[in-house]
Amino acid sequence: MEVRHIWAPKTEQVLLSDGEITFLANHTLNGEILRNAESGAIDVKFFVLSEKGVIIVSLIFDGNWNGDRSTYGLSIILPQTELGFYLPLHRVCVDRLTHIIRKGRIWMHKERQENVQKIVLEGTERMEDQDATGSFVLPFRQVMYAPYPTTHIDVDVNTVKQMPPCHEHIYNQRRYMRSELTAFWRATSEEDMAQDTIIYTDESFTPD
Repeated sequence: MEVRHIWAPKTEQVLLSDGEITFLANHTLNGEILRNAESGAIDVKFFVLSEKGVIIVSLIFDGNWNGDRSTYGLSIILPQTELGFYLPLHRVCVDRLTHIIRKGRIWMHKERQENVQKIVLEGTERMEDQDATGSFVLPFRQVMYAPYPTTHIDVDVNTVKQMPPCHEHIYNQRRYMRSELTAFWRATSEEDMAQDTIIYTDESFTPD
């Protein structure tokens, strides 16, 4: 388990040693290894540890880091003497930490996608996959030949675009395949190709 101090007040007195922080982290995540929560769920735990003289507010969540799905906790640790001061602020603190976790999940996902793209694509190739606004677009043929409808989620511009339902997707796929085969056959023959059967394979497509 890795424990990181994100923020602590600047003072000459050490509030908690590394060993105590690790103990509190283990106490917070105890029993969460087999956590079977819904995807995207964030659980809030509130501990009052009189023997340690602290209160802990922990938000437990799942996330993907370096391709591995793990359980994480983001906690506020305060002296027990500050319990009365903290309670009126509990809802605000939980809301702000929840917002931070959601942004962190997006960052973790984008970081993982960036690492994958660096392995597969060169920088110039990644630029060619973007339109004028910097959003990624999908090749028309790749979308049409996909076995299932495509959902295009762009976290850069916060848009979600969905292909038609499965039965319409299969119908459009077969129609496109038939047109492509017809165009290929006519292209290899001496007959003139009808204008309505020309397939532009270089066009890009973003689902509506």
